[in-house]
Amino acid sequence: MMALRIVLTLALLGAFTDALYHKGGPVKLLSRKNFDAEVVQTDMVSIVEFYAPWCGHCKALAPAYAKAASNLEGLVTFGAVDCDLESNKQLCGEYRVQGFPTIKVFPSKAVTKPGSKRRTKAPTDYGGPRTAKGLVDAATYALPQRFITKVRSPGDLAEFMQKSALPKVLLFSTKSASTPLYKGLSTRFSQHLQFGEARNTDAALAEALNVTSFPQLLVLPASAEAEAIPYTGKLKASELIDFLQKQAGIEPSEEKPGKSKAGKDSAKKAAKEEVPEVEVVPLVQLDAVEGLAAQEDAHLLAFFAGSVVTCAKELQALNKEVAALAGLIEAAAVNASESAALSSMGLPVDMQALRSKPCSLQVFLLPFGDSSDADEWSKYTGSMNAKELQSFALTAFPASVPRVDEASLQPFLGLEPKVPKVLLFTDKEATPRLFAALAANMRNRSMLFADVHTSQTAVMEKFGVKKVPAMRVAFLPGPTGAAAEAQDPLDPENDRRLAIQAFPGPYTYAGMAAFLTAMSDALGLAEGAIEDQAVTVSQVNDQEALQQACPSRGGICVLGVLDVNSSGFEGQKSVLEVAAGRHADHPLRFAWIDSNQQPSFLAGFGLSPTDAPTVLAYSASKQRQARLRGTYALETIDKMLNGLLAGREATSPLQEVPRLVDGGQAGDSTGASDAAVEDEFDLSDILGEDVGAGSASKEDLLKQIDAQLLEEEQRQREESSAQPSTKKKGKRRKKSGSKGYSSSKDEL
Repeated sequence: MMALRIVLTLALLGAFTDALYHKGGPVKLLSRKNFDAEVVQTDMVSIVEFYAPWCGHCKALAPAYAKAASNLEGLVTFGAVDCDLESNKQLCGEYRVQGFPTIKVFPSKAVTKPGSKRRTKAPTDYGGPRTAKGLVDAATYALPQRFITKVRSPGDLAEFMQKSALPKVLLFSTKSASTPLYKGLSTRFSQHLQFGEARNTDAALAEALNVTSFPQLLVLPASAEAEAIPYTGKLKASELIDFLQKQAGIEPSEEKPGKSKAGKDSAKKAAKEEVPEVEVVPLVQLDAVEGLAAQEDAHLLAFFAGSVVTCAKELQALNKEVAALAGLIEAAAVNASESAALSSMGLPVDMQALRSKPCSLQVFLLPFGDSSDADEWSKYTGSMNAKELQSFALTAFPASVPRVDEASLQPFLGLEPKVPKVLLFTDKEATPRLFAALAANMRNRSMLFADVHTSQTAVMEKFGVKKVPAMRVAFLPGPTGAAAEAQDPLDPENDRRLAIQAFPGPYTYAGMAAFLTAMSDALGLAEGAIEDQAVTVSQVNDQEALQQACPSRGGICVLGVLDVNSSGFEGQKSVLEVAAGRHADHPLRFAWIDSNQQPSFLAGFGLSPTDAPTVLAYSASKQRQARLRGTYALETIDKMLNGLLAGREATSPLQEVPRLVDGGQAGDSTGASDAAVEDEFDLSDILGEDVGAGSASKEDLLKQIDAQLLEEEQRQREESSAQPSTKKKGKRRKKSGSKGYSSSKDEL
């Protein structure tokens, strides 16, 4: 009986394993034995899913994955590796698979490691939407241009014909760029045919080859005497592959790519299967909320009070819509049944409403940065659909991406020479929030972000931008290490001129994130070690000195707030000077003030003398400010400044730059005794009235001042609470540069 159970169990497991993808279908079944031949030792682009047959996410993905594979059959290899099989575990380990499904994009180009003859490929992780369209977009974007030669004239044609003895394929296209179909064909037949591309506007070339209609594909035999063979079929991948196989002299396989009956049946079967919801929103315990709030990433937290089974419908709806956000924001579902624990944590969840409707999700947005203070959370009141949810989520990100113009372009491109620069060209008056979110979420990648308004026509022309939105990545190709450091990236005389890569679209968060991730991985431009060299940073103690140190249109002003009476003053000043040395080539102006001498100046930034030592930064022209978060140390200051330059650091509005009191205020750090200071303290200057002999005692007057200050603080709190949102929430929304979450602002 036990043996029968084992046999039945194994049979069921075998059937379960086979249920995802079928032999002969559009998805290749990959293993340790065939992986190298099918993926690595080929010029084909490959999308590979590493999966486990018991994984709910994998089962949910299977129909879309099979559909994408069927759509691109013959042009891109779609494969799947069952990591549950003992024979595949080493392979899955080699590619660092830590969860299921893991999807990796293997490029066309392989490299040979030094000292080895074995070709390898460096894949990139796919992080886009788990839909057929998302997978197709990623696959077609990865298709290379390198197998296509541009042919623009009869002279180009003669050169093209002499490149090799292979038959030549020439396409006269009406498109300004090579299509994914043609790039896929050039990749598939790279070892058998040589591909060229001409434009329908190349009249002399078209006339020389008797081409009168477009698009037109020709096969030009290697023999000069042979006539060109025009393709007269439909511009379909399967028919073009059949035609080119014959011209290349390749024997067609028994089952032709794109015409596999088993593949079509498999795709149809998968499409008809009921697709379970993708579980992209993990369930977390209540005690995990504190840890999530302390993270820098923005989060959506959905609270419910029923069981997972009872609330399955609502949780699945949340899963579906968050999945459509394609990695824009982290999310989690929290069971808030333990109301006592919830109350003790001070979270803004309405427990009374949850008790009456346990499955009515209460969704909160935790903004980018430290959101451990629950007062900064924003409650979502819209409907459960991806468009509204995205608009709401985008308010979590700071609108701190710098805007460059013709004057500031070169300094921006010169920042951190080995770090790619990402430029978005837009007609929006403010940085599009989708781009700001992209910059914030890619803060751990070595990239700097900026945007350019369409009014900057000279900059647009320099980057070849004719319509917006348009995204360009500027980077330095060529040597790295010491050789790279020895060259000036902006010097037109050397070979390390900036290369420009255009983003082909689509202008969605998933599309842009996948593109930049792939570029970052491909370039491998790690930030080099920084040689610490301090520069002198001067004290400012009057308004004229501040204006000289930090002109109103001179970039970002960085002020060290130091206490000269502190025993650690000299060390704190040295830290600031080293930080200034690290950023000597950046548009940052450094100075420091004595916190004891300028309390009213500090108050204008929401600081007090007791906050020293710290660092504050502001832009007078942009009316934005930021302050150091965390310990006063070189690395935290450096991180803050790099974040500001890259558009990753959260900033807040600044109505106007406060003025320094010339010479400092009373109560300064001149070393005078407390008694001496008190004698010089003129109460009439503060109260605006004469203090005569018959007036109240000095102690009483000081109490009056304290009372007035408390009254002013109470008035400000009341004004703030009268706003539509909470005090903290309103502050955060200003920080993100948004007055709500209108979907029109989400578009680039």
